[in-house]
Amino acid sequence: MNSLRLHKFGLIIFTMVLVLTFAVSAWGAEGPSTFRKVWDTVWLFVNFGILVFVIVKFGRKPLMDFLRGHGSEISENLGKIQAVLEKAKAEYAGSEERLAGLEQRVAELEALKKQEAERARQKILDEAAQNSEKILAEARDVAESEIKKAWATAKAELVEMAVEEAEKLIREQIKMEDEARIIEEYVDRLSPQDQPS
Repeated sequence: MNSLRLHKFGLIIFTMVLVLTFAVSAWGAEGPSTFRKVWDTVWLFVNFGILVFVIVKFGRKPLMDFLRGHGSEISENLGKIQAVLEKAKAEYAGSEERLAGLEQRVAELEALKKQEAERARQKILDEAAQNSEKILAEARDVAESEIKKAWATAKAELVEMAVEEAEKLIREQIKMEDEARIIEEYVDRLSPQDQPS
């Protein structure tokens, strides 16, 4: 700290000597007519030196405190910014990992969706095959039932036709006398049962 003061004091002295040297050389070169200009210039530099001295002497400590406080505040802010930056980098890396995981999950879901669609398609095909077999079996049963009914109807019609044909033939072959004889035989059969014993 003393070394810094010494350097500042030396700088002020050097500046004043330089100004005085400039003033003397200017006064000697132009003569007494410009003395007033040089004198005013010298006092201007002297006043400036006094101002610098007063600022350094009395304003240095508050200025240094302000700059140190501001510097520490800037340092703290830089630390906070660095922490936020590190956190953001970590979150970004985590987001990248999650994104990669999500892409993999999307691919897995796509594969699962395809598998489920294939299962659903196969299930629909299986159900359609079962339904078609069931419909065919029902159609066979109905057809068989209809065929049996048709056969039964056909048999009944054939029997009826045969009976009619037999009746016709019998009528043609049986004559009136035969009819009377058959009736008498029938009545005779009935008669003994009807008689009281």
